[in-house]
Amino acid sequence: MKSDNRKYKRTHFVFPVRIGVLRSPKDKKAEDYFHAFSDNISEGGLKIALTKKLESGTPLELRFDLIMDEKIHMVQTQAEVRWNRTVRKGLYEHGLQFGPLSDDDWKIVSRFMKDYCL
Repeated sequence: MKSDNRKYKRTHFVFPVRIGVLRSPKDKKAEDYFHAFSDNISEGGLKIALTKKLESGTPLELRFDLIMDEKIHMVQTQAEVRWNRTVRKGLYEHGLQFGPLSDDDWKIVSRFMKDYCL
């Protein structure tokens, strides 16, 4: 049986994510953006599927919304591609690790995980 060594519990939840590829981790804003869907999230990151492959270590800018109490809460943060794998020809999954979250974004993500995810 395979051991799960994750620091944070993941939950399956499908939502859109706006992604910008940064030229370096020091950049604050990306020049070009594209959209993807995440199918799981944790307090440490999320998984996305794309039709293009991003290399491990690629710095990203992320923006996504989580709905709680009938209100939309936007999270905007940097992340890094930690892994990728081919699902099938032309479709790739990517594990993204959040960079440091602001206090407000941390509260949104952790509350979402605690209150809305099994």
